[in-house]
Amino acid sequence: MRRAAAFLLLAALAAGCAASPAAQQNRPVIVLVDLSGSTEAVAPTYKTYVQKVVDSLQGGEHLLILPISGTSLTAAATVDLQFPAYRRLTTNTFTHNRQMKKLRQEAMAGVDTLLSAPRTATAQRTAIIDGLLQARDLAAGQPGSIFIISDMIEDSDLARFETLAESEIPAVLAEVEAAGRLPQYPGNTRVHVAGLGAAGQMDPARVLAVRRFWEQFFTRAGAHLVEYGPEFHSL
Repeated sequence: MRRAAAFLLLAALAAGCAASPAAQQNRPVIVLVDLSGSTEAVAPTYKTYVQKVVDSLQGGEHLLILPISGTSLTAAATVDLQFPAYRRLTTNTFTHNRQMKKLRQEAMAGVDTLLSAPRTATAQRTAIIDGLLQARDLAAGQPGSIFIISDMIEDSDLARFETLAESEIPAVLAEVEAAGRLPQYPGNTRVHVAGLGAAGQMDPARVLAVRRFWEQFFTRAGAHLVEYGPEFHSL
């Protein structure tokens, strides 16, 4: 009886270990890159931020990289890649590393295409909120990580943050919610923001108002805002 119980326990543990990597497979990692007119001069810096995200991938991720522009809600992913999960007992380390290197190179080639594309009239607007709706849909109900590379200055039909005052935040959030454009993310969704250097010309009070808007936005959306600054530090 004891041997049978021990066998069942070992079998259960083995099944749990086998299921764990599978549970990590296809974890969404979504990168939103601001292509609005105000960020054109900092595009090379934005590339280094994407590179940092791509280099941090260990395997088991579904990487999607999308533009933020005036048509964020309908823009297709420029990069859509599955990174193979690493399974300690069955994966060949050499093969895995070679696959990861190839996929990282493919991802960055897509980023080059994205950042070097001519800026059109639609790219002059900055529909960050619509891009975040896209991120919710692409995550398909799975918790993952969202990386936003932007000055975070929304400029769309919903709001223009160049003139945002802190007293206006509740009304703007109410309008976003009433329009059905406040995404709800699954638990454990983590958000990282970098690229705020492009907003350096703004008045400090306005910069703080924009930050407080996004803090409240992600709280209502059920996501955890991990960092919000000029660069990524929590990868």
